[in-house]
Amino acid sequence: MSGKSAEERRENVRRMFDRIAPRYDLLNTILSFGQDRRWRKRSVRKLGLPPGGVLLDVAAGTGDVALAAARACPRLKAAIALDFSHPMLQLARRKIKRIRSAVPILAASADATSLPLADEAVDAVTIAFGIRNVVDVPRALAEMARVLRPGGRLLILEFAEPGGRMFGPLFRWYFTRMLPRIGGLISGLREAYEYLPRSVGQFFKPQELKHLMRKAGFHPIGADKYSCGVVIAYYCEKSLSDEMGVSNGG
Repeated sequence: MSGKSAEERRENVRRMFDRIAPRYDLLNTILSFGQDRRWRKRSVRKLGLPPGGVLLDVAAGTGDVALAAARACPRLKAAIALDFSHPMLQLARRKIKRIRSAVPILAASADATSLPLADEAVDAVTIAFGIRNVVDVPRALAEMARVLRPGGRLLILEFAEPGGRMFGPLFRWYFTRMLPRIGGLISGLREAYEYLPRSVGQFFKPQELKHLMRKAGFHPIGADKYSCGVVIAYYCEKSLSDEMGVSNGG
């Protein structure tokens, strides 16, 4: 998508997610070998959601993180799930209605770079597998910092490129060769699953992303690697500063 304007890139990504929405959850489970739910559950639990607080999930997709947060902290006041894909939001609303969470969950349309919330309106922000799809990452991080109260926490859950003499090459073979074939066969849109490994390879490296977090006003407090480094969960607090250490969370 190089050479195109930011708005063109944004619309291309939105249309892609609109088209894969009907098979999105199924493919997440198949292509991650059932680990995607575990990644969300573990990272949300470690976030330390405050009872009576409000959670904002950005690029919420079909609502899985908001629902995981409601299960992890049933005393939350509310959860807000925002996404710019209407088909994804429709699926999220159906899922929220079906599950009937004890925590009120609102699913609404919004872009990560322009959040429709007041300053310091929420107690925690999450974005799972969505930050690399944002056209203007620094602006999105600034928006998340704006709506988060001082001391509130941000969780970024995102794919990474794992190392290792044996596992690294094996994963790259699966990620770049097999995953697009399987994803294309089931979704009918192979280009979306060719985009996935390409977007991961082109995204900021961990140290670069941490630098952007600090510039946005976040204090990185920890990061866990899941599944041998296939996924990293980054944890930050607003308006604090220090160094982030990366531990292997399994």
